Amino acid sequence: MKNPALLLLTLLALALACGGGGSAASPGAEPAPAPAPAPVPGSLALVVSPPSATCLPGLLHAFLPTFQGADGVTVPVAKFTVSAVWEETGTDAGAFRSLLGGTIPVISFRTPSTTGPATLRVTAEVDGALTAPVRIPLTLAAGDPTQPFQVTPSLVQVAPGASLTFMVKPVTVEPTAYAFSLTPTDPAGGTAVKLSDRGFLYTAPSTPGTYTLELRNPPDPTVVTATVTVVAPGP
Repeated sequence: MKNPALLLLTLLALALACGGGGSAASPGAEPAPAPAPAPVPGSLALVVSPPSATCLPGLLHAFLPTFQGADGVTVPVAKFTVSAVWEETGTDAGAFRSLLGGTIPVISFRTPSTTGPATLRVTAEVDGALTAPVRIPLTLAAGDPTQPFQVTPSLVQVAPGASLTFMVKPVTVEPTAYAFSLTPTDPAGGTAVKLSDRGFLYTAPSTPGTYTLELRNPPDPTVVTATVTVVAPGP
């Protein structure tokens, strides 16, 4: 009969030789993928136009974004992603980058169906770097349901020469009858360019003042207005 002590020493030596005492990976197992790196704060600042507005509730809106460097100079950015939450509730606003007129990048989102004040907090990501959040105060005001169409925003304040978007909400207008036009009542009240059936790009004049834009859909006689106040930036 073999010596039991000798047999125990032999088994212990074999266990150590095979890596006993530690856990070994299963043959063919792949290491877990490393988590994606989180976006880091960047040096670009996000600026939106208009910085505040009175809008229709429950409707898709579009704001024009620009990006500025630390020196305040505008930096061209071709691609970016965007996220936004409603500050009062913390709910996702479903914001996304889209192209108005097929060429102009805008930040699109849908407003809540309720009326009253609401604040949108927007953050953009450019090349893996985040901008600081931008707060956009909004006033959600219901339009006249008896009108065949409405325009949003209906009231904005912008800097001289700034550009912004206006969107049309058809109420009783058939999709085959979209002949909308947006025109300043004052010839010096800026310019509006139609970019889609229901989207316009407006550029404010360089002279401060309050200007009225008229939305029409010929041959319908209805006229819907929006008010733009051009305010020179403070010192």
